[in-house]
Formats: sequence, structure tokens, C-alpha cells
Amino acid sequence: MLRIMLRSSAAVFVILSLVSGCGTIEKRELEYKQAEPLPTLEVPPDLLSLETGDQLATATAPLGGTVSLSELNRAQPEVAETPSVPVGIAQSDNVRIGRDAAARWLIVTGEPGKWWEPVKEFLSGQGATIKRENPTLGLIETEWLENRGEITVRSFFSKTFDKLYSASTRDQYVVRMEHGAEPSTTELHIAHRGMRQVAVGESLRWLPRPSEAELEIEMLKRLVLFITGDEGRAEELAMDAEEPQLLAQLQHGEEGEVWLQVSMDFARAWGRIGDALSRMQITIEDYNRATGHYFVTGVLAEPKEKKGFFSRLFRGGEDQEQEKQFRVNVVKDGVQARIFLLDKDGKMRDDSKAAEAFLGRLEEQLNN
Repeated sequence: MLRIMLRSSAAVFVILSLVSGCGTIEKRELEYKQAEPLPTLEVPPDLLSLETGDQLATATAPLGGTVSLSELNRAQPEVAETPSVPVGIAQSDNVRIGRDAAARWLIVTGEPGKWWEPVKEFLSGQGATIKRENPTLGLIETEWLENRGEITVRSFFSKTFDKLYSASTRDQYVVRMEHGAEPSTTELHIAHRGMRQVAVGESLRWLPRPSEAELEIEMLKRLVLFITGDEGRAEELAMDAEEPQLLAQLQHGEEGEVWLQVSMDFARAWGRIGDALSRMQITIEDYNRATGHYFVTGVLAEPKEKKGFFSRLFRGGEDQEQEKQFRVNVVKDGVQARIFLLDKDGKMRDDSKAAEAFLGRLEEQLNN
């Protein structure tokens, strides 16, 4: 009888522990360190951006410089050793926070090449593995990461059985390093992409979820702390957050032209558009700031039918729009800027319905 009572008590204790653990929802945290590289996500083909080939590694322009596609076939010269960047509070004066409405980025002293290895070291410390990197363009794209901080089961079993649980979301980050407006400075931008696992019929599918500005700011805060060791400087990123502003509006001309009118000067618009393209899962293959061209690969939109998001995703593959190469052109318009699309060779303007839909998505990103 005593054995039965003890076994019953033990069972009740285990059940209460599990219930207590499942009911504990902690504040959302980022915990990528325990995540292992994940297999390729099974997402619909029209949501994937093309992998850039080895030809990108052959460009010879300096990091963040004005590279053109004609230079991509040249041989890669030997890369000089990147000087190390001291990490510690002594570096705090070398980091400033750039703000533009709700957007945030870092302004650091030194050329972009100086920060390439430290940023990669930072990402590694966060548990991120690199999927794509291009020192010539100053671009680093991580693999899809599982946020273990989202798993809410907390009990004395959690450490032992941690790998039994899986978060239903995945995060990916794109880091851009460009020459700053001031001499000998670099702008560091971090853009977030998201996926969420949802049930579709009897199977689970990975679908895009909106990018999260909170995660971008959190990663920037951690980067500041990594560089400076100054928690106060890192916390400044979260202060004085401004509400999103109406910065972009889709416009139509009398002869069918379509463009995006942006109430920012060229310099502001250039950086914001680079972040927006990254969030839209558009691959930046190359860029030339002098001419205002982003050379990109991705899906424009469905031009014919105005169906719902899910019906568009899960139709037969024959109707799905394929990825293509094209250019996003940023043009000065007085104190503002205009954005329109060109074909991959830059010879023909694209005013199609697909281009209009793409600019509409870009409009949404710039206004958020």
C-alpha cells in the first residue's frame, strides 16, 4: 500500500512539474547559441531567392565600393590581412547610433574592411552560421536560425530534453556594411527575415512572417555591447523610438509609368531601400551607388490574378512566377527620390503590373 502511495505521489509530482513548466511563459529572448545549422526550409519555390554563384567572389572593387557587373569576371586578387579591432569599453567612442524615423543602424569609425571579421565573430558568438558572404559588397547573410528562447516549456526536465522541443519560427539576418557619409566611417545595417511553421492540410509548411524591428534592434544592441562593452550605449538604441512615418507613395503617370515617390533625399533613401530589399527576401547581387542601381534577383509578384496569399502560394507550380534578375533604380528628384524598376541590363524600364506590385511591397516596407 505504501509503495502504491509513493508511486502515486511521484506521478502527481511529475505532472505538476510539467504543468507548472508549461504554464511558465518567459519574456521573449533570443537564444541562438544552442541552435545547430538547420536543413533547407521547405518553402514554396517562388519565395526563395537564388543563391549567388562564385562569380561574386571575383569582383575586385573595394568593400562597399561602386562595383559594376562588368567587373565580376575579373580574377580575385590576394586579400590583405584584416586588422583586428579591439573589443572593450575603450572603443565606445567609435560607435554612434544612426536614427531615421523608426530605422536604426550603427555608425562606426574605420573603413568597412576593418569591421568584416569582427562582425563575423559577433555573429558566430550569437550562434549564427553564415550562409552567404560577399566582402566586396559588404554583405553577410546567416542561415535560418531557431530561437531556443521561444520554447516556453520550463521544468527540471528542460535541460535534459531540450532537443525534443522545437520553436515554430525561424530567423535570418542580413548584415550590410557600407561606407558612411563621413570620411573613414562605416554604416552597419542589420535586417531581419522571418519564417513560421503552419499546418496546411496534413502537413507542416514554412511560410514567411513579417520582419520584426524589435529583433533587429536587439541584435544591434548586442553588437554595440560586443564592440564597446558599454551596456549604457547599447541601451540607447531602444530609447526615443519613433513611430513609423509615411515616407513612400506609389505613383502612376499618364502614359502608364509607375514609380515610388520617396520623401527622403538620395542618401537617406539609398540605405533604407537596401534594408527593405533584404527584408523582402530579395538577393542583392551587386550595387552601384554612383548610378543608383541595386542589381537584384527575386520574385516580383503575381500580375494576373488577385487571389489570397495562401491560394497564390499553393497553386500548381506552372502558374507561379519565377525569379528574375532586375534592377532597382534610385534617382534624385530634388530633395526627394524616385524609385523604379529596370530590366537586368538597365536598358528598359519595367512598368508592368508585376513591377507595380513589387513597388507596392517596397512601399509597405519603407512606411513601416
